[in-house]
Amino acid sequence: MSKAKQGYQLEIADYDLSKDERKYETISLGSVTADGLAQLDTKAQSIPAPGVSKNPLNRFEVDNCQSWLKRYLDLLVKNRVMAQSARDALDDAPKI
Repeated sequence: MSKAKQGYQLEIADYDLSKDERKYETISLGSVTADGLAQLDTKAQSIPAPGVSKNPLNRFEVDNCQSWLKRYLDLLVKNRVMAQSARDALDDAPKI
């Protein structure tokens, strides 16, 4: 069952990307200070995870992990945890 049918949940701590069998590419979005690093988890938890998709076959209407990441990064930029160049890098990232 796909995540879009189940909804999503926030998984940050102990996530091991090397165990994920899906195709991915890592992209550097920038860096954060020690103060910013301490805020990442709290800020992430303040953005609700996408719920169950009403129409999982229509990828343009789905609130998914990619749309969550954009909202999260927008919050980090707004709060000066990351620079605007991080959002620009995400926008320019290859779509896989």
